[in-house]
Amino acid sequence: MDDKNPATLKVEAAYSGGGCNPSESTRFITRAISSSVSTISPNNNCFASNANEVTFTLKDYPSGSKFTWTVPAGWTDNNDSLATCKTQPSASAHLYDSILVAVKGCESSVAKAYVSVKPGNANAITGATFCIEKDSTYSFSTTATTPAADTYEWNLGTGWTNISTSNGGLTVTATATGAAISDSIKVTPKGIGGCDGGYKAHAISFPPALPTGITVSKSCINAGLPDQITLTAATTGTTDFFDWDLGGLGTITGNDSARIITVNTPGFDDNYSVSVRAYTNNSVCSFSNSFIDTISIVKENFTVTESVIVPPINSVYFTYPSADWVANHSFEWIYNGNNVTNTTYPYSTNQTAFGLLSRTDSTFYVTVTNLTTGCVTRRTAGVGGFRSGSIVNQDLVFNNESAMSISPNPTDSKLTVTLSKKDNINIWIVNASGSIMKNWMNQPSTTTLDVADLLAGNYIIVVYQGKQRYSKQFIKK
Repeated sequence: MDDKNPATLKVEAAYSGGGCNPSESTRFITRAISSSVSTISPNNNCFASNANEVTFTLKDYPSGSKFTWTVPAGWTDNNDSLATCKTQPSASAHLYDSILVAVKGCESSVAKAYVSVKPGNANAITGATFCIEKDSTYSFSTTATTPAADTYEWNLGTGWTNISTSNGGLTVTATATGAAISDSIKVTPKGIGGCDGGYKAHAISFPPALPTGITVSKSCINAGLPDQITLTAATTGTTDFFDWDLGGLGTITGNDSARIITVNTPGFDDNYSVSVRAYTNNSVCSFSNSFIDTISIVKENFTVTESVIVPPINSVYFTYPSADWVANHSFEWIYNGNNVTNTTYPYSTNQTAFGLLSRTDSTFYVTVTNLTTGCVTRRTAGVGGFRSGSIVNQDLVFNNESAMSISPNPTDSKLTVTLSKKDNINIWIVNASGSIMKNWMNQPSTTTLDVADLLAGNYIIVVYQGKQRYSKQFIKK
């Protein structure tokens, strides 16, 4: 007889002295099965619930044995009577248990294998926010798995202190330090002996640094005419993306999410609330708080006025605060988008600017530049009608026409103009339609004009001497 196969043993018995035939008796015997010899494979393995069917196999058993398998609670029972058993853990299986097989021969023996079942994979992590502020305390939670875990292990990475768990490990509370934090937190459902469920992670992030200021490339922005400036967000962070709200200041040209932007301003004088916030390209901590600043477009203290000199000729002039203000500014008259020069239209510049401009379809305006700050302000006269320009300290002074004489009147070629005051004068001759026909600048107070090329008709001669304005009608023969 060997270790696995049954054998027979024959016994003969006889009486001495004869007369009796010997007799014999046969018994079937078998070797008892040792539980230390019989084993189940696999043993001490880790299985996932509701996964593929598992086959357990008994080893080291005598032929002819009978088998009865006992599977753990929560495992499918196939009532196998073979040396193999196919079974599968369900969601209700214990995390750690054993599977048994009873082997029956002349005696019974029991073999055992230990099995571990993974808890379910971790569920989602929830929290009030995953955008983490330094030195603030946060709580994160998950829900129980199926099968339930023995415990839940949290891995917050670096940058956290005062870590504690509650609610059976389903909630963790910790404080973010000023150091850099990891880019995610994880929770792992723990089983027995390292048979764990799959972890779940959630991204976390610090918000981008709050901008600390807004700087403007110019100390002042043009008022009354377009300008181009750059705005720069001051920051201590390394964020490359910024969200600007200009509040009507102008429009961004080029990259509108850069730290330094180029803005075209239309020139409307006002105060504008401009804000900027930094942002990242992740969905966890998109934006910082906003830094808000006020940017002003301030006009110079003067006004442009239009008034009648000699119908239908209009006067365009502006008033200014003081003589010192005049000394600190330069002035430029613009007509139809072009500088007015003495080669195009009657004009003169700066503090003694005088001029009549006879046009009906364009805008006439003056641009004033502060010589100290470089601030530029433009003011526009009305559109349509006849334009003239002069810079005076107050409204034009209309004088007694007797202070000026002209002769001869009528005239066919020459016209002499005489003023009692001995200051130089500026002279315009305007026809009955208001068109400027001729002009002379910086003439002596008594001067003779050549009007021979004028067509016969009625004309007006307009003379400025300092702040004084004179006019008379004459006839050209």
